[in-house]
Amino acid sequence: MKNRDDMIIIDDKQIRKLVLHKVMGEKINKADIFDWVLKETGALDTQSTKDDAIVKSTIGVALSDMEKTGLIVKEGSLYVATPKLNKNSKIWKGRTKFLDTIHSLGGYFFEEYTVRLLERYYTMLGYNVTRAERTGGSEDGGVDGILEVIDQFGFEEKILIQCKNRTSSNTITTKEIREFYGSVCALGGTRGIYSTTTRFHCEAEELLHSIPNCVGIDGDAIFRIAKKTGYGIKNIGGEDVIDTQVIRPL
Repeated sequence: MKNRDDMIIIDDKQIRKLVLHKVMGEKINKADIFDWVLKETGALDTQSTKDDAIVKSTIGVALSDMEKTGLIVKEGSLYVATPKLNKNSKIWKGRTKFLDTIHSLGGYFFEEYTVRLLERYYTMLGYNVTRAERTGGSEDGGVDGILEVIDQFGFEEKILIQCKNRTSSNTITTKEIREFYGSVCALGGTRGIYSTTTRFHCEAEELLHSIPNCVGIDGDAIFRIAKKTGYGIKNIGGEDVIDTQVIRPL
């Protein structure tokens, strides 16, 4: 909302909520937080630079307060949410509800959703997605989806996707990663993405780190990508809301 001087009316609570939302979603530096919050509040649309300065000052105070209370820490130039913030925040509850809802919709839905989510993510990164297909079935060869993409230089990638829709207590094992990687190699994939609503066992994570062309995305990463692409999650007033037009039975 603008006042007579073509400035937005600064709402400290709204700005702090937006900062919280952004820090929870990803590791991020202060400049990117500034840019996003200025855009979200409408400060960039005004001729005055006074509101920009006030918003930036409010963001700085919010970040400082969150550091002092242990809600965030800095890793180099990046702000990172701590477990203390995660488990007591509305955003953490939103993440839990999001993953629980996906889990309730079953494996077929998760396979289809993952393919569409990654299609949007690669498009957002500037890739030309020429194929995005769910392939899961009784004879899927250990692969549930395929993305074929072309990067800005014309290099082509065939990305094979495995999906496991599980509860948080049922982690992905090293055996499952080895089997999936074997399928990626056998089917001529240039990269592999193992997607799950749960998490990876620590040994499975170590194995993934040792494979140069295979990665895992767990429930937290699914949530972050959904927020970043806006596919399955809408941000309303700094809070995450499930988009029921996307997250619904097929």
